Amino acid sequence: MKSDNRTLEIRSLEKYYSHGEQKIAALDGVSLAVDKGDFVAIMGASGSGKSTLLHLIGGLTNADRGEIIINGTDISGYGDHDLTLFRRNHLGFVFQAYNLMPFLTAEENIKLPLLGKKVTDSQLEKLLDRLGLKDRRHHRPDALSGGEQQRVAIARALITEPDVLLVDEPTGNLDSVAEEDICQLLRQLCDEQQCTIAMVTHEPAVAFAADRVHVLSDGKIVDSFATSECDNEAELAVKYQQIVHQQKQLTKTR
Repeated sequence: MKSDNRTLEIRSLEKYYSHGEQKIAALDGVSLAVDKGDFVAIMGASGSGKSTLLHLIGGLTNADRGEIIINGTDISGYGDHDLTLFRRNHLGFVFQAYNLMPFLTAEENIKLPLLGKKVTDSQLEKLLDRLGLKDRRHHRPDALSGGEQQRVAIARALITEPDVLLVDEPTGNLDSVAEEDICQLLRQLCDEQQCTIAMVTHEPAVAFAADRVHVLSDGKIVDSFATSECDNEAELAVKYQQIVHQQKQLTKTR
């Protein structure tokens, strides 16, 4: 049964790539659901399909089969033009590489997705204040720390008030202090503003900020668990490794 509160639903998603004459499944029947205000982490080793999944949800590439439903809209059959419009109006993206324009200030980078649309001064001030960027708004990226640049990237993703915030390895270029800062910020955005977040990471310390972890292996979700089952990030790391080990043993016996 569909939840009226559901923001994101993926049904039997498949994506294949060709390698010579061989067809390789990047995603093989992935299904999951995320309610409004939930924060989910998708964990997996390199090549497990986690970034492909995020790119499909974000309409950056098309699935071969399956459905991607965001706030009741199935985007899986959309063409490039419709996907572009949908992304612009409903999705926010945060990547490992901050992707900031070096010649623009923090504030100008944040306003980029508006594409001519106006944002009120109070909306902008509230966002800058929430992200701790009020005193850095006129600085260009080269005058900002890595953590500050990622905060600008998050503010840029939030300026259009998206239905879903898609986050791909957000702390990969940060030191441990900035990593913890960004994780706390994402957690607070989820709790205080009911921001729905789907995040890809291979770091247990980062995944611990989420409500739920989905473990992806060889293009399939092999297990899911609530982070509340773990007292700390170390326990989450152990649980994740146990799932990965069990999956490897199952693969060997097939």
